This record gives sequence, structure tokens and C-alpha cells, in this order.
Amino acid sequence: MPTPVFPTISHSRVAMYPLERSTAWKTKVLRFLNDQEQRWVSHTPKAEFMLTYTGISEGDVATLYTFWTSVHGADITPFDLDLGTEIGTGVHRTYSNLVFVNDEFSATQKRTNLWDVRFVVRQLQ
Repeated sequence: MPTPVFPTISHSRVAMYPLERSTAWKTKVLRFLNDQEQRWVSHTPKAEFMLTYTGISEGDVATLYTFWTSVHGADITPFDLDLGTEIGTGVHRTYSNLVFVNDEFSATQKRTNLWDVRFVVRQLQ
């Protein structure tokens, strides 16, 4: 079965600004009897994203909700996030093996027919 890809909303957007990305490394620490420590990275770095959608239409909210339910929210169903090609560098950015962190979908209506949605997604391996 192919891995699902995060959907695009109106105007062919996958994400909106601000797109917050952080990177974390899993480390190990070995402590000796003389209180000295040895530390090392035990896994490759993992990405975490805060996807914030502001002022989107009800149709875009429905698109995001349909995808969220198709991967069962904060479940172990991984998906890909294709951010496209960076204009300045020409590098194509695709992040694989992502899952939702929170298990609740919330859309907030800020103005008439305009909604705000926020997701946190994290890379598994």
C-alpha cells in the first residue's frame, strides 16, 4: 500500500507561513563512577513541524479533516509531506514517515467563513 501524501489546499498550497520546523537528535549518555559522562547521538535527526493554517475556507478545512481521519489522527499511520522546490536553492524538500502528534482535530472560526487549523507532525524514524 502506498504511503499517503499530505494534501494540498486551495492555490496548490501544502503549508502556509509561518512553517515552524525543528530538528531533534536522540542521544545516549553513559555515566561513569567518577561522575564523568560520555554522550553520543544514537539515531539520525528527526524533524518536527508546526503546520499553521490561517484564514482558510471551509472546503480547505474539510480537505485537511478528511486526510486527518484517513490516517486515524495521532496513530501510527505514516505519511509524507512534500513541500516542493525551494526557489532560492532549487532543492526539493520531501519529509517521509511523519505522524500527527495530537489526537484531536480542532478548527477555530476567526472570521465569517474563515478558519484557523494547527497541526504538529513528527518524523518517526
